[in-house]
Amino acid sequence: MTKRIESYDYKPEKTWQDQLLESLNEPTVIFGQNMSVHTARMVSGHTHDFWQLDYVSKGSGTIGIASTEQPVRQGDLFVLNPGDLHEFTSSKDQPIERIMLKFSLGKKWLNVRIPNYLGNLTRLPRGQQRELEFYLRRACIEANKPDKANIQIASALLKGFLISSMRYLKEVDVVAGECGQHGSSQRVLDYIRKHYDKRLTLSELANMCGLHPQYFCHRFSVEIGMSPMVALSNERIEAAKKLLANTYLPIAEVAARVGYNDAYHFSKRFKQITGLSPKHYRDQSDHNI
Repeated sequence: MTKRIESYDYKPEKTWQDQLLESLNEPTVIFGQNMSVHTARMVSGHTHDFWQLDYVSKGSGTIGIASTEQPVRQGDLFVLNPGDLHEFTSSKDQPIERIMLKFSLGKKWLNVRIPNYLGNLTRLPRGQQRELEFYLRRACIEANKPDKANIQIASALLKGFLISSMRYLKEVDVVAGECGQHGSSQRVLDYIRKHYDKRLTLSELANMCGLHPQYFCHRFSVEIGMSPMVALSNERIEAAKKLLANTYLPIAEVAARVGYNDAYHFSKRFKQITGLSPKHYRDQSDHNI
């Protein structure tokens, strides 16, 4: 018999925004490593020993970080940590245009990991978007001047950008039902546990919090310890195991009762999680009675 998969009870004392702002006490922009606008069809995988902020001002495509890949759209804001293997790939018709700043945080923060995806600034009012873009573009202009005073100005602008963007995004989350706070993910998990037999999509779950699906998925994974769709699969398979062990319903009926319209897909997913096919699991359960 396989062991029941339990959710990870995560109880953070601070929000990710608070942790980020603490680590950015004195960011120092790196001279000669900045571009006000960088457009490319593809940036091949690479790493570096500093932090890098990327704001997608135009275009769409994908970003690969380590072994994961996710879509990129206008307004997305990323921070790449030292050692993060990353690459960008633009869509055919809309090449990605990035505003990019590279910075250091000092020896005190060498072990700090900032979340790669910080949010999408198009969620903010247009006036706040213009304010934040001004911070970034001005910081890049100052950082490209070979003068210590200009680097200090650029660093102050970067800090102002991050403080303002985190505050604005947090305010949007609170307005959307305090989805920026831990508890929203737990509420979604509770909903999944009650309605696993229904047709649930990532977009529908994200809409419960008023968040972009990509951002919601990131937040849920950090707070719960697994993605929302993995949590949904786990709940469905746990329910299926009970039906298989305690009833003689046909496999297709078991699949339908736990939310799978396709028995083949159900069987495949069941084996991925338990290591056994539904039939073998039932046979094993009968043998252990």
